[in-house]
Amino acid sequence: MYAVTYRFLLKNSDAETHAEFIEVWRALTDVFAKRRGALGSRLHKVDETTYMAYAQWPSQSAYEADAQSGGPEEPLASLRKRWALVCNPAEVMLAGDVVADLLRPVSFPHL
Repeated sequence: MYAVTYRFLLKNSDAETHAEFIEVWRALTDVFAKRRGALGSRLHKVDETTYMAYAQWPSQSAYEADAQSGGPEEPLASLRKRWALVCNPAEVMLAGDVVADLLRPVSFPHL
C-alpha cells in the first residue's frame, strides 16, 4: 500500500464552509475509490481553517496514474469546482509506502 498525507486550508471558517468542504471531500474520496482504485481516506480537523487527511492507494504507481489523469470527467469536474469555492489547493505533506499498519478497522456510524 501507498499512503499520502494532505493539508487543506479552507477559505473561510464559517459552519457552511466546513460542511461543504466535508461533503465534497467525502464525494471525491468515493469517486477515487470507485473509479480510480483508491483504498479510502481519513479526515482530521486541525483548527478552524485547517484539515489534514491521509489516503491509501494500492501502490505508488496507482496513485501516480490517478494524479496524472486529472481530466474533466464527471463527476470530478463539478466536485472540483465546488472544492475551489471553499478550499485552497491541497498540499501533499508526506507520501510513502506503508511498511506496518496497526490501525484497526473501526466503523464510525455517527460521522
